Amino acid sequence: MRRRLSKSNFKLALECPAKLNYVGNPDYADTKNSNEFLKALAEGGFQVGELAKILYQDGIEVVEVDQDDQIARTHDLLQQESVTIFEGTIQFGDWVARVDVINKLGSTVDLIEVKSKSFDSRKGPPEKQWLGRSGQIERKVLPYLHDVAFQTMIMRAAYPQYTVRPFLMMPDKAEYATVDGLNQLFKICTYTKNGSCHTWVAKELGTTAESIGNPVLKTFAVDTFVQQILDTPLTHPCGEGKFEEIAKQWACQYAAGSRIKPTIGPHCGRCEFRNEQADEQQRSGFHECWRESVDATPQEITRNRPLTDLYWPVRGQLAGLFSAGHIWLSDLKPSDIAFTKSSDGLTRSQRQRMQVWGDELNGHPFFFDRARWMVAMRGFRYPLSFIDFEGARPVLPFNRGKRPYDQVAFQFSHHIMEEDGSVRHANQFIDLAIGADPSISFLRALRESLMAPNLENSSVFMWSPYENTVLIDLRSVLLDLKKMGTEPPDCDELISFIDNLTTRKEGNTKIYGKRALVDLYKFADKLFFHPSTDGRSSIKVLLTAVMGSSNWLRSRYSEPIYGAIGGIPSLNFPIAGQTGMTWWQADGSGVKDPYHLLPALFSDLPREIEDTLETIDHEVIREGGAATIAYARLQFGDVSPENREAVKSALLRYCELDTLAMVMIFEAWREWATADS
Repeated sequence: MRRRLSKSNFKLALECPAKLNYVGNPDYADTKNSNEFLKALAEGGFQVGELAKILYQDGIEVVEVDQDDQIARTHDLLQQESVTIFEGTIQFGDWVARVDVINKLGSTVDLIEVKSKSFDSRKGPPEKQWLGRSGQIERKVLPYLHDVAFQTMIMRAAYPQYTVRPFLMMPDKAEYATVDGLNQLFKICTYTKNGSCHTWVAKELGTTAESIGNPVLKTFAVDTFVQQILDTPLTHPCGEGKFEEIAKQWACQYAAGSRIKPTIGPHCGRCEFRNEQADEQQRSGFHECWRESVDATPQEITRNRPLTDLYWPVRGQLAGLFSAGHIWLSDLKPSDIAFTKSSDGLTRSQRQRMQVWGDELNGHPFFFDRARWMVAMRGFRYPLSFIDFEGARPVLPFNRGKRPYDQVAFQFSHHIMEEDGSVRHANQFIDLAIGADPSISFLRALRESLMAPNLENSSVFMWSPYENTVLIDLRSVLLDLKKMGTEPPDCDELISFIDNLTTRKEGNTKIYGKRALVDLYKFADKLFFHPSTDGRSSIKVLLTAVMGSSNWLRSRYSEPIYGAIGGIPSLNFPIAGQTGMTWWQADGSGVKDPYHLLPALFSDLPREIEDTLETIDHEVIREGGAATIAYARLQFGDVSPENREAVKSALLRYCELDTLAMVMIFEAWREWATADS
């Protein structure tokens, strides 16, 4: 069968046309494809798609497997005077698209693209929210509109006798669920055949448009946006052109299997076809593009470091450097990265210069601002508390009165450090009950843990603003419940507890709680740099770097003391068969990643896929990563009791290690700051 350009591959080509050389080819590594099912699971795309069908109860689903059969079945259905089609496939030439909902009435055809991406009608109509001051469509919504534009273009070309109207259907965050258990009406089922995972949604028997109450979905006409996209020259990494012209060119090349000449640039930094350990089974499209463009071997690429590896570039920075003729980090000169300083600590440009040239390391293996950390430590109040949360934002609410994507908090871990340096895993919470929102129980348990005797005024640490954000979101949920008169009896006490712990904005005013959470990530960004991190300060990256540089941590954790009798108290360690956990284990000349000492969170997924979940660029899951997806699988998937218990145990260990990681980094910094002082 001749290959046709689908809407998903067209969108991929807009990111970089050369990606069409690799997509769908099992010989090439593809991290995005590996995570597609898990992303859709966590984002709620499966449930939203099935919910949309409930709103058109006379709809007919195209269930054929073969693409040509899908096209033929859709064409036959479109001959009816009026019909609603689910998952219909339309084709014209070498273009093809599967449409979520086609609603035909006479000669008018409505194309409805269903997205789990949220919209908040309280902020105004789409025209107000999606158009910038210059009249250009906002980048955040552009990929969704490209989807609809591609479908509209094909339908109009294939069926010129019809008037085609494009729509988006999305969850509206202004809407409340009016029934309990809306999310549990749509269960995800999977099976594996010939190595491929197949997914479908099982709708609860008896589910109707009436039984779901308020569907929390809104449909928006987007014909104005689509026309703007079709009429306006479209820019992509290899050039620009009209939407239809570009689509024809790429479809022709893709159908013929001809190689598209790559153009390297800033977009290469987001390439999902990059594999540093490339071999015959898992080739690296990234390296092939660079080899073709600049005649560099994989070894030379690794040694010279592509310009796209630059730490946290400001908008336009990479484009400017490429335009100036730079390709490698090794090409850069000090004048290429403007030097800025700040009284708050390291700036972005300083971290970039450290990454590229080792500035300010002065021959030392890493940079640590001892004086700044000494000043900070004088403001900390012992015993110190270290907390980590895991949460989710289900698109379909658990309970009536909740909105799409309301925060759900299902787990926390709490470590305590005394002034004498003794450490213990003091408390934890986890609730994975199906179809129930554990957030109120979570807050009560957290309050009890952090307000225990001798801890009422202690400093509480987090890593990144995530914990602060979760608490602020739960505060909003509590206020919503108060408005509806369905608040818990201790609502005011819980809000007061949140206010004491958080930093939040009211209008233009920033309000700091008396015990506002201390963000260790900010200290890591401002006072610590290790070359092995490439400038990054995520806890999983930083932990290995700090452990490999601290003789004190090596001495303390290279023995099986964690969770051992008489050692460091733990609630989840040692693992069965061990007397205690040894966290510092040699790996060549360095140290093993402590997270890789734990059993995999998902027994059915390779470890490398699990690792990439922490880097998914999506607002719903980027903070919680693998834990958020695990929660979604347990809530909506068909999981056996044995696997459910295994995932629960794994989540407890991972979350405990997150707070222990904070403790370890704090211990190393404290030792470096106070040694010989």
